[in-house]
Formats: sequence, structure tokens, C-alpha cells
Amino acid sequence: MEIINPLIAFNLGLFSTLHCLGMCGGIIGALSLSTPTKTHNHPVSRAGFVFAYNIGRVFSYTLAGAITGFFGERLVTMIMPDTGHRALQFIAAVVLVLIGLHLAGWLPKLRLIESSGLKLWQTIQPAGRHFFPVNRMDKALMVGIIWGWLPCALVYSVLLWSLTSGNAWTGALLMFAFGLGTLPGMITAGIMGSRLLDVLKQKVFRIWAGVIIILFGASSPFLYTAHHFQEHSHNHEQHSIVQFP
Repeated sequence: MEIINPLIAFNLGLFSTLHCLGMCGGIIGALSLSTPTKTHNHPVSRAGFVFAYNIGRVFSYTLAGAITGFFGERLVTMIMPDTGHRALQFIAAVVLVLIGLHLAGWLPKLRLIESSGLKLWQTIQPAGRHFFPVNRMDKALMVGIIWGWLPCALVYSVLLWSLTSGNAWTGALLMFAFGLGTLPGMITAGIMGSRLLDVLKQKVFRIWAGVIIILFGASSPFLYTAHHFQEHSHNHEQHSIVQFP
């Protein structure tokens, strides 16, 4: 499912806009205000800094996905060399359903997994102080890279999904696609400030986003099965062809 999974990850990022704004809307607003006054008052320059912040954030997501995908592959090879990837596909489906429940507000305790990254965040966060004031694009990029390691239940849930992806490449691709999906909302929030958050505060947006992700997760085992059956049938047809001299 090389195409389907990144598409799901992208849409997950897109539909999680409300969660991302609730979690990081204040951060992106503060970062935007930390730029020089002339930059903050110039829409094009401000947009450039906001874009740099978010590119750095997506880079960190991608790197984290590669790391978890790499270790997931090693874990599967050691424990379940024959059926491991198939089992992980179904685990990934369960993770997607849990993410959907969390987005809809029906599983708030999923935030408890954020505590698992607090020590790492406390180690990385002080490095960000060296890049303030953010008066250059390279500083904005570095602050964004550090920001990408902020503990977040949704990001960690997608990382758990990337752990089941099977290898470092697909893990990185999943997190990259997820990060791309979050860009429209986060960049718009960085430019518009709290106005976008005010529009999306209605509970209906969050519920619909969660339901869509739940449907993605619930249907993915059937998509995996159909894809596996199609590949098996194609391989069988190739092997059944008799070539004559």
C-alpha cells in the first residue's frame, strides 16, 4: 500500500488542523511575533518566516519517522520474520482508529502518551534559546526543527503507526506526508493569527475529522487484503505462463 498509506497520512494531517492549532497555535503565533517588527508588519516576509518554521517542523517529523521505521523493521525481523508485516498492518489500522477517536474528543486519555517524550523535549528545548531573536531565515528553520520534537499525542500516535510501517523509508514517508498535511492550517494560522482558530472552534469540525480518520482505519485492513490478493493473483498469472522456444 505504498500510495494509500501516505495519502491517509496526508489526510490525517489535513483533518487534524483543529488539534494542531489547539496544541501549537499559540506557539506559531508567538514565533511570528518574535520576528523583527518590520518583518512582522510585512505580510510576505512574515509568511517566509512562518514557512521556514514549518519546514523545520516537518523535517523533524520525517527524521523521527525514519528512526521509528528503522527500529520497527528490526523488531519485526527478530520477533515475527514471516507474518510480522501482516500483523503490523492490522496494528496500524487500530492506531488509526484510536487517532480518530482522539481527534473526535472521544478518547481524551490518549494525551497521556505525551508524557513519554517529556524528557527528550526537556533536553532539546534549551537549544532553541540560541536562535532568538529570530531575525534570519536559518534561525527560523532551526527553531522549527526543535519545535518538531514538542510532545504531542497526535504526532506520537502517527509515529507509532510509522513504527509499524516496515522500514525507515516508509516510516519517513508517512511522517513527511503527515507533516505536509498539517502545513496549510499551521501556515495560515501563522499568518492570520487566532482568527482561523476562532472559525474552527466548533465541535462539529473536530467530530467530522475524527470520523473520517476512523473510517480510514476501519477500512484499511480490507484495502490491505485486496492489495495482497491482487499481487498474489498477478504473480500467479506470471508464473503460469509457459514460454516456448
